Amino acid sequence: MIAWFAETFDEARGQAYDETREQLHQMVNARQALKGMQAKLESQGEHGLPAAVQRMHARILKTITVELVKFEAAIAAMIQATPRFTELAEIIESVPGIGRTTSAALIAAMPELGQANNKIVAALLGVAPYD
Repeated sequence: MIAWFAETFDEARGQAYDETREQLHQMVNARQALKGMQAKLESQGEHGLPAAVQRMHARILKTITVELVKFEAAIAAMIQATPRFTELAEIIESVPGIGRTTSAALIAAMPELGQANNKIVAALLGVAPYD
């Protein structure tokens, strides 16, 4: 298994620690966590809940919505402030159906983008046709 890995990923270079990417990754993860909370509260609202609980959920959902807007603006600002992230974002977002959110997630989670070949990136992403 180790030999197969070495043969398959021989072109992949090791990644140096990148504090900016790490911060972006943490912000993307925090945004995703807020989206999860939002979805959970919205799905609970579909069931008959007492009025007090519904009001509380509405207040929390409003706060989450405001925080999501702030997170998305901060993520966009961080990408715009980092030239290599801006370049990657432009390339990624040129693909139809991929927007800022997906672009930010890919930039944050896949430092190999733009440095490794398509086969390596596909394997790392989990979309390569391997058994």
